[in-house]
Amino acid sequence: MGKFDGFLIASDLDGTLLGSDKRLSGENRAAIEYFKGLGGYFTVSTGRAPESFRLPAAFLPFNAPVVMCNGAIIYDYQQGEVVYVSYMEEGWELVGRIVAMGEQVAVEIYRLSDTFLVHPNEVSLAHLAYVEAPYTVAEAGEVAYPWLKILITGPPDDMDRVLGLLAERYPEYSYVKSEAVFVEVCRGGIDKGTGVLRLAGHLGVAREKIFTVGDHGNDIDMLKVAAVSFAPANGSDEAKAAADVILPGNDDHTIRALVEYLDENY
Repeated sequence: MGKFDGFLIASDLDGTLLGSDKRLSGENRAAIEYFKGLGGYFTVSTGRAPESFRLPAAFLPFNAPVVMCNGAIIYDYQQGEVVYVSYMEEGWELVGRIVAMGEQVAVEIYRLSDTFLVHPNEVSLAHLAYVEAPYTVAEAGEVAYPWLKILITGPPDDMDRVLGLLAERYPEYSYVKSEAVFVEVCRGGIDKGTGVLRLAGHLGVAREKIFTVGDHGNDIDMLKVAAVSFAPANGSDEAKAAADVILPGNDDHTIRALVEYLDENY
């Protein structure tokens, strides 16, 4: 038996596992391989959808199913199959209200194999370019269900108004302000925390052997479910406040430091 048999590390992708250059450092890769070699499960828990995770999936050394869309889908790349999925079967009424809020607010709609952009703005155009996901510009009402997630983008003040609208009128959704210019919406009961717990159950991993690391608001739910949670030094104040341990930033090999912590303490 290996030292890390039955251990699970679930890491956020952007701003945590990857450096600011969108690359996996050699130091992080070596640490992950060491952890896996001693029996551990390593995976990614990300807000990205399958289409925007396509390129990272080709070079990341995970050995467990991946949690995507903040827990709306868990996909096993080794087996080529969906482990879990929870779709949104409604949303156009919400999207219509959001688009009516102002010229600077946009909505990205993620389905299983494609992405749509309603009411484009500079924030969404930059975001979709960053994740290198193909997308189609659509008018309200043109995107068929089911959806995995919607991402609302715009100025911070508008995002605060969106949060107020969701709190007042839409209790059926789960939502989180992941960054100042992003609000992410899924079906109710979906977040990275429930996603990681579902994955752990699928793998037979005990709660006391779950370790999570993330840098932004949508990571807080999975930080809360871990035996020990971590945030990189570059993380938001909210993420760092929710974490048990602060690690070096994502340009200083966050995952290497996490594995070193486990090696020293277990």
